[in-house]
Amino acid sequence: MVPQDTRKKGIRPRHAHVGKIVHPQDAENVLDTGVNLWFPGPQSFTGEDMLEFHVHGGNAVVSSILNALSTVPGVRMAEAGEFSRRAFDNDKMDLTTLEGVSDLINAETEAQRKLAVRQAHGELFR
Repeated sequence: MVPQDTRKKGIRPRHAHVGKIVHPQDAENVLDTGVNLWFPGPQSFTGEDMLEFHVHGGNAVVSSILNALSTVPGVRMAEAGEFSRRAFDNDKMDLTTLEGVSDLINAETEAQRKLAVRQAHGELFR
């Protein structure tokens, strides 16, 4: 639903767009002003259509946007690691890269971070 709406409004893929974020059931209900980025598949991280919202981080703002999004059929919060799993499932990343991303997320030291970045970029064995 959202990607089709973005095409109608002239929103270009992989470009940041600033604007009002309104409730999908009530366009008069402005939830925030923010930035959105549309990544149509298959040229996205996951290989699927993806829309990112960058909003003010206050609890009330985030809560109102999440509640509004929950009214859109088929929209839900991603589970931990879901984007990487979908990227792997859609052949957008191999197992070594997937493990590198996981290691990067869990890195606690600078040395772990550096090694994980190399692995995530396929440089571990170079």
